[in-house]
Amino acid sequence: MKIIPLIIFLVSTSLIYTQTFLKVGEVFDFEVGDEFHYELPHAPSNADRVTITSKSISSNQDTVCYGRSHSKFQTVLNSGIINFSTFTEVVCYTNLDSLIVDLNFITPDSNYMYYDTISHYDTISYCNKGVNGYNYAGDGFEPMVYSKIWGRGLGLIVDHFSQPGDPSSPVYETRLFYYKKGNVSCGIPDYTSVEKYKEEQLTV
Repeated sequence: MKIIPLIIFLVSTSLIYTQTFLKVGEVFDFEVGDEFHYELPHAPSNADRVTITSKSISSNQDTVCYGRSHSKFQTVLNSGIINFSTFTEVVCYTNLDSLIVDLNFITPDSNYMYYDTISHYDTISYCNKGVNGYNYAGDGFEPMVYSKIWGRGLGLIVDHFSQPGDPSSPVYETRLFYYKKGNVSCGIPDYTSVEKYKEEQLTV
């Protein structure tokens, strides 16, 4: 008699998991013209502004490739100097029907004592977008901590690493702070440019 409820529980849990977590294709669902601004680690002022420039889908509908243009700037610490750079790339994502938390971006193993998945709607930073991800930490006192979080139609929105037990270890974190998809935008964009930087230097 006790076996039946257990089976029902396991089936229900599996259905909840499938319905709750986003698929790879839902996370990396972009259109030409979509724009994403990321804060980069290790600089007092910086941004990587990414614009989707092209999109192609494989004949079997299981792989999507995007052309992306980057416009980046980073302030050199304690100098006030800003370095600017631009480049283009093509990025492809496959297994679009797989769950985002099942991708091999990271493989938890027995050396990790803490692993927790994330699934909710972010109403503040990402304007009511569904987000998925995971947090995990190494074994021991004040271990290394990692977080990866994705958003529906936003890609990877947080990539975090820190080691609280080592004061000399910096926090590495790339975070999406603005996006524009079609006529919808969320956050405050950063359009710092070479021209804008030169104008600011002249007024100092």
